[in-house]
This record gives sequence, C-alpha cells and structure tokens, in this order.
Amino acid sequence: MSGAPAGRPHLLHGSDEALVSQAAAEVVRTLVGDGERTLMVDDLLIDDDVNVHRLIATAGTPPFLSDRRVVVARGVERLGSDDLAVLRSYLAEPLPTTDLVLIHQGKAPKRLVDAVTSVGGVVASTEVGASRRDRSTFVEAHVGSSGLHLSGAARSLLVDQLGEDVNRLSGLLDTLSSTFGPGARLDVEDVTPYLGDQGGVPPWDLTDAIDRGDRPVALEALARMVQAGAVERADALTRNGIAQPRRYRRRRELLGIRESRVGEG
Repeated sequence: MSGAPAGRPHLLHGSDEALVSQAAAEVVRTLVGDGERTLMVDDLLIDDDVNVHRLIATAGTPPFLSDRRVVVARGVERLGSDDLAVLRSYLAEPLPTTDLVLIHQGKAPKRLVDAVTSVGGVVASTEVGASRRDRSTFVEAHVGSSGLHLSGAARSLLVDQLGEDVNRLSGLLDTLSSTFGPGARLDVEDVTPYLGDQGGVPPWDLTDAIDRGDRPVALEALARMVQAGAVERADALTRNGIAQPRRYRRRRELLGIRESRVGEG
C-alpha cells in the first residue's frame, strides 16, 4: 500500500532547481509509501519528444501489477497556453488511480496553480526568503522533519554557514543521519566537521553592515559574496554611492578599499 490518498495532483515550483527536485523526491516517496517504486512511478521530461498529449496518455493509463501509479512530469514550464488548457481538462476528470506530480522550474503561472487547486490538488513553492529569519525557519522545519535533534546553537550554526545555499541542507542532514544514526542528538562540535564551505549571503547583509559602520560583519559578508562568485555584485554595491558621494566614500573606506587617482600607476 502507498502512503497518501490517491488521485490528487501535486504542483511543485520554485527558482532553485535543487530545492524543487528535493521536494519532488519527498512527495514521490510519500506517494509510493511501501509500494514497489519500479512498478508505480513513471518519470517524464517535457521536451520535443514528450508533449502534453503524451503526458495525459501516461496519466490516463491504469496501473499494472500495483493498485496505483505516480506520474512525475518535469519541465512543466515548457508547456504553452494551449497545452495548459489540455492539462486542465485532464485535471477536471483525472484517472483516480493516478497521482500526477507536476514540476515547474520558476514561479508557476496563476492559471496552472488555479487548475491544480480547483480540483483539490496540492501546490507547494520551494522558495526560501532571503532574510536570516526566513532561512532559519526553513532550517528549523527541515531539521524537525529529519528526525535529528540539533541544539539551538547547532541549528544557528547551520543557518549562518549555509547562508543562501540552503539547497545543501537536505544532503547535510542525510549525512548527519547516516553518520550518527536516526534520532541522534547533536551539538555544534558534532555538525561542524560536515558543514563544508560557507554559502553566499544576500547583498543587503553587506550594505546594512556598511551603513551601520560594522566593519567586521561587512568584511565577512563581502568575503562570502566573493567566495560564492558574486564578485561583480559585491563590487557594484561598494560603488553604489556614486549619486551619494559621502556614502560611497564611507563604504569604500570601511572596507579598506583605496581609491586610485589619475596619474597613479
């Protein structure tokens, strides 16, 4: 038997491909339950060879050697308006033994969201807000569902270390669980060796620290942005005071960036 009620479509969407894929894997795992995945799951990628009609035909095929099927459709963002109309017609009268999982890279259009919710389907966005509070909420939720018990200090360390790279969290929690065992109670010293490089931070972490005059925090934010490959964005932020020369000079001076003058070589 599988692990969730049959027949409801699921729509997963978001800008981070890794987070969307992780969410999709969790949904499929729940839908399959203790069933046989190889018999239950059809995984399709919408492209030149697989169009909406192929998708509908697959979703409309009864299960074989199992009581239900899970049809996963990736690349739904490639469907045009006419394709979405066809999909909506299927969702209005779906095969009750099929669970359809739609994966949309980027923000899903309202008409697709409405098509899924109008038939009692589930829509989930994988977007994580850019503030530290948003990232903390995301980490807390995933740590809680992992079965691990991390101290407050360890959870805070995860938030700080991952930064914007929250898509690394799932793999990190899997590693900790396999290393220490399900349900393990972990503190800072337990998780630190597995954290890897620091993730990037949003640009306002840098500008806010500069405007507060907090040089150590500003330099740390700048270093993390450069390490994450956001060199041009970091440089642009330090130069963002051209229309406000006083703030510009303050930013450059706080970061210890020396101005070059004409004639200096």
